[in-house]
Amino acid sequence: TTLFRSDWRVYGKQDRYCVKQYVEETNVRATILLDSSASMTYAGIEGRPNHVIRSKFDYARQLAALISYMFIRQGNSAGLIQFDSGIRTFLPAQGTVSHLRNILQTLHQSQPVAKSDTPGVLHEAAERIPQRGIVIVISDLLTDVPSLMKSLFHLRHRLHDVVLFQVLSNDELTFPFSDVTRFRDLEAEVDELDVDTSAIRRAYLQQFNAYLTELEQGCKRIPCDYVRFNTAAPFESELSHYLARRAGGVS
Repeated sequence: TTLFRSDWRVYGKQDRYCVKQYVEETNVRATILLDSSASMTYAGIEGRPNHVIRSKFDYARQLAALISYMFIRQGNSAGLIQFDSGIRTFLPAQGTVSHLRNILQTLHQSQPVAKSDTPGVLHEAAERIPQRGIVIVISDLLTDVPSLMKSLFHLRHRLHDVVLFQVLSNDELTFPFSDVTRFRDLEAEVDELDVDTSAIRRAYLQQFNAYLTELEQGCKRIPCDYVRFNTAAPFESELSHYLARRAGGVS
């Protein structure tokens, strides 16, 4: 396969002969875990010139659809797990056109509504995915990093290649607010707060960047691949860059 090779160097360091035998005897099985929790509904500031409003969830499910299509078109298998506080949809990996249609229909009909528990879901997925393969997590990953690392290690312990695609709004990355702004917790029924954004902007960016650094460094230790997507930019360029980097063996 030329997309996500299952003989990535993390496997090669462990047992090159067995990995080559695995590639020869089976196709590549990818399971996409799509975060469908309420926090993914955030779409950014409205009313900006030339700004297309697209939620993190819309961005993420389009990315999931493209990856599913690419795997199945190349003769491999793709599966889908949609989750919030638990697994809501589980389509085990298959490689048929009808299965791809099922994935696309499921993605099209999905609506995020509930709270998230990404670490808990990843632990459950590690036990439920029947065969080793590639596990691709698409999420904003706004969760406790140490707990997330434990769940990622669980997936690696099951001999999966693990890839994290973090989808964030440009607002979360840059905090462009300048006036008193009302913030609402998307995963709580009533939790609103009026904030003088100019007073907290520096502290927010320091803490958020520290979180991103902790996340990225944790992924290196697992090890698993980590790619960050900004919903203000098309995902195709970042995905193409990642695939080219993986194909070339560049970290």
